[in-house]
Amino acid sequence: MLRRSPAAFVLSCFILLAGVAPAFAQEQKPKYWGVEFSYTPTWKADRTMQDMLYIEGDPLLEGTEFTFGVARGSALGGNWGVSYVRKSINDGSTVTFSEQQSGPNFAFSSTETSVMQKVFLQGVEVYTFIPFVNIKNRVQIGVNVGGGIASVKGTIHQTRDTSNTFIPSVGPPQTTFEHEEETLPASEVILSLQPLGRVEAMAAFIIVPGLKAKISAGFNMPSAIAFRIGAVYLIGAK
Repeated sequence: MLRRSPAAFVLSCFILLAGVAPAFAQEQKPKYWGVEFSYTPTWKADRTMQDMLYIEGDPLLEGTEFTFGVARGSALGGNWGVSYVRKSINDGSTVTFSEQQSGPNFAFSSTETSVMQKVFLQGVEVYTFIPFVNIKNRVQIGVNVGGGIASVKGTIHQTRDTSNTFIPSVGPPQTTFEHEEETLPASEVILSLQPLGRVEAMAAFIIVPGLKAKISAGFNMPSAIAFRIGAVYLIGAK
């Protein structure tokens, strides 16, 4: 299994957030505290992201995501916030990875099957929504950027079947087979700390002052593109 540190991804997300924060801070509109939630019906892992951060093999993992947290912003402007994130992998998802090697006097093959058992990520994400277009004080169109870190929960049941064949110069080939099974904490199979990151195009619909419905689409690690729906309520906004 290929593993790499998520630090570079997290650092990139926070650098991007730091770059856009000053522009957001220059808004002169009254600010209010509130709450925000979102739901992603389906995310599907990108091949590179899955191999690098999750687990090598096919098919690509899929799941759902739920976020809930506090927000700070204005009724006709953008907002930033801090959210709890729970990103689930579809229970029972099976990933298979096979490899083969051979030489003049040997042949080797291995198949590893991993079954996800209630595997999910939970963590904290900082985000900011910056609107670029305001249509009649009813619709805002802009970009949403976020980044954070999450831990991995759940277990993974792994099965390994291997065969080793020795091909002598004289006589028939000799083959041995091995079968192994084990159930491990998911954090021992994939990276125990996972980066959270998103860059999305977002539209916000102002239903009443302080209440906005949001839809977005874009990069949502480990998905190359995912759709999300949500809402934010700013308490006391007029």
